[in-house]
Amino acid sequence: MTIKLTYEFIARRPAEATAELQWEELALPWTIRVDNISDIYVSRIRQELTGGVGFNPDAYDAAAQYCVQIGAHLEDGLKWADAAISLPFVGRTNFDTLNTKAQVLGKLGRDAEAQTLMQTALRLPSTSPLQLHQYGRELLTAKKNQEALQVFKLNAERNGGAWPVNVGLARGYMAVGDYKNALEYARKAAEQAPDKQNRENLEAMVKALSEGKSYDR
Repeated sequence: MTIKLTYEFIARRPAEATAELQWEELALPWTIRVDNISDIYVSRIRQELTGGVGFNPDAYDAAAQYCVQIGAHLEDGLKWADAAISLPFVGRTNFDTLNTKAQVLGKLGRDAEAQTLMQTALRLPSTSPLQLHQYGRELLTAKKNQEALQVFKLNAERNGGAWPVNVGLARGYMAVGDYKNALEYARKAAEQAPDKQNRENLEAMVKALSEGKSYDR
């Protein structure tokens, strides 16, 4: 009879992993940790951006986003966000790159600059109805309901009844307690829903609003 000895990683996290020795009925786990993992990762990003990766604006944008996510190395993040926008022959000025820079500025406490930049991003000709809608949803998540409603209204001004403009207006008005307007736009959105899941969700929203209730899903 052959008894197999195996090793497996049973849990993985950015800064640590749990390995386990497995032999017959014996299981022996142990944890492997890496200190200062974000410092190591940022150092690796710096190295990679000096090579071929440095000719891709998405790489700079992703590097800046990482700094936002960890809330550290924000000066590096700002430098990379600027490169994603304006590095000669590489940078691209679009909603995604400006939004990333605004997020870095927000983390640095430079809120006025971040808001000004986002106003530019929202009004770029290339900014799509979906990008406007998603940004409005982010504002709702952050409990910035009035700001979100203004973004949804801007989407309507620029893109008429394109999907998902009416969805955004329904959610925006609902968030500020204006159920009458929310119901109107929820009905419009339900009529133009592109698939069954969206249609059923919007029909449920219409039902809730008709009963004077909010709908959070």
